Amino acid sequence: LIQTGDFLNEEELIGNIKKIIRLTKESGKFIVATGDVHHLRREDKIYREIIINQKNPGGGLHPLAKKDITEIPSMHFRTTDEMLEEFSFLGDDLAYEIVVANTNKIADLCGEYEVIIDTGGIPFSPKIDKSIETVIDLVYSKAESWYGNPLPINIEERSDVLAVPINAIQINGDKRYVVVVDGDETEEVEVTTGLSDDDYVEVKSGLTTNDTVRVVTVTTQSTIRSNSNNSGRNRSSGNMPGGNMPGGNMPSGNFGSNRENRTRQ
Repeated sequence: LIQTGDFLNEEELIGNIKKIIRLTKESGKFIVATGDVHHLRREDKIYREIIINQKNPGGGLHPLAKKDITEIPSMHFRTTDEMLEEFSFLGDDLAYEIVVANTNKIADLCGEYEVIIDTGGIPFSPKIDKSIETVIDLVYSKAESWYGNPLPINIEERSDVLAVPINAIQINGDKRYVVVVDGDETEEVEVTTGLSDDDYVEVKSGLTTNDTVRVVTVTTQSTIRSNSNNSGRNRSSGNMPGGNMPGGNMPSGNFGSNRENRTRQ
């Protein structure tokens, strides 16, 4: 305040502080001395100086970034003894009153309130009605506004879906079906499909996880064959060998574009 010319000198500043204390006591109010803390240790002052001298987000400068202010006071956390020393110009009794006595009186007037309930050590997690549904709707609405509806395969991803190898799906007109194998018997079952990638197709309805389907395999000679032996899912060669394939339950995988992190069982 002296650097900015608000007060001529330290004597005038001290006189105004004493005037504030006198008027407060005459009105029957408590007056306390506070530190206006901006940083913990005295040596942390340099960080405050950096903040003051940088441009504010959105434009403008800090109120203390003035050419008249050549020395920024340290606003570190002061101990009780340090606070008493800072206000020693008031005399020992008055300094103790505003630094120690009155601050304790105000603390005694304050009650304790439980802002966050005791959860027994479990992290507090507020419950918001229909929060999951709301978040899902917001995400899909925004995604569809960008990419369209339905979402492209490389955008949408699903987990824990029922899927079959893409070569198990056969098409007849506008219908899609698979050949379900039960022992020596086979049956064409119409299915409703969803997302797909290069290897698998999501089956929304028509199959269960216990169904076995017939897969058509294209060989390197471009001939087509089908069989129903249980040859498993050896994908090391990049092909799906012909055979009876389980319905494709994927309890732990993501179905979409991130194939590197997807696991199918």
